[in-house]
Amino acid sequence: MAAAVIGGVALTGGEGTIAQTAVGSVLLAVLLVWMLELGAGAGGQLAVEGAVILLAVWLQRRGTRQTTSGGG
Repeated sequence: MAAAVIGGVALTGGEGTIAQTAVGSVLLAVLLVWMLELGAGAGGQLAVEGAVILLAVWLQRRGTRQTTSGGG
């Protein structure tokens, strides 16, 4: 689920593509490998993963608001 959200699949409707989920999984894997290289523990990895998911959801909501409130 995290990979899909990071890839841009909407949580509200689940609309997205396999390619978006694949991109999200690659980004998540790169992030976790980078955290391992830095020597972060399991708690640090979970905290960073959670922060990235929250950021992705916030960006999705922000983009939705801008597209629906445009034009007058």
